[in-house]
Amino acid sequence: MTLSATDVAAGHRSGLSWPLLIAASTFLVLLTRSQMLGDGDLYWHIVAGRWMFQHLAIPTADPFSYTMPGAPWIAHEWLAEIVYAAAYSLAGWSAVVGLAAAAFAAALAILARYLLRYIEPLYALVLTSMAFSLASPHLLARPHTLVAPLLMFWTVTLLRARETDRAPPLWTALLMVLWANLHGSFVLGLALGGVFSAEAVLAADGPAARWHAARQWGIFLLAALMVSMVNPHGPYSLLFAYDLSRMDFISKVREWMPPSFEGMQPFELSLKRSVPNGLPPAEPGSKLPFWIDCLHRLRRRQPESPVRRS
Repeated sequence: MTLSATDVAAGHRSGLSWPLLIAASTFLVLLTRSQMLGDGDLYWHIVAGRWMFQHLAIPTADPFSYTMPGAPWIAHEWLAEIVYAAAYSLAGWSAVVGLAAAAFAAALAILARYLLRYIEPLYALVLTSMAFSLASPHLLARPHTLVAPLLMFWTVTLLRARETDRAPPLWTALLMVLWANLHGSFVLGLALGGVFSAEAVLAADGPAARWHAARQWGIFLLAALMVSMVNPHGPYSLLFAYDLSRMDFISKVREWMPPSFEGMQPFELSLKRSVPNGLPPAEPGSKLPFWIDCLHRLRRRQPESPVRRS
């Protein structure tokens, strides 16, 4: 049975703010997580932010490289680098970790607040815990962590817009200005907007309703696209992630690697838990845990030694 947002809200009014509790506990856990500083790129981001503070400009050439000094380079994550450099100047590494921890804690709080509109707190805690475990390998004090609240808020806004059968408020398109100058993942936000807008048009009842939905969502997406180009790269920022993914070295970078099933991973566990137990045998999704187990066992199996013939 599916409960409405009003029914669920009435069912767990206990005076306790679950999103605040989740955010506070996540923040405290991440403060003690030594892996938050376990990436060498952080030094580059802080030094680049310091350079921008000192010169009051965004670099267009690499001022740090020993082997390629002066090579063309535009700091596409300049705003995140300034934020991290400011945090480090104020209180050292503790402030850097605290900033990243607060950003991800805010993202989980936004997720929990949305989930609590429809499900009981226990189930919301389970799902937010799954989200934490999935993101855990990538929780580092780097620019992508700072945009986690923006990604979550953007996604929830799109979901709420579809629930109310209307386009998101036009002011939310302005979030792309901030997102595009913090991290290149803003392209994912635009892609999500395109998917939701296509669904809105296809789900509309009749030609007139489809035209109305296309016009509303089209204005929103066009506004988001235009403001996303207000960054040092300009329109090229839309292609930057694609060009980066085509470079040879990128396959050696951990966060760009595909999921591995050689060991038990949070991604694998989440796939298993997300399949409803009540699916009938004929449903394709009911066999998903079985195939994941087969894949896991196959990847772990070592090849047999060849038999030598005498």
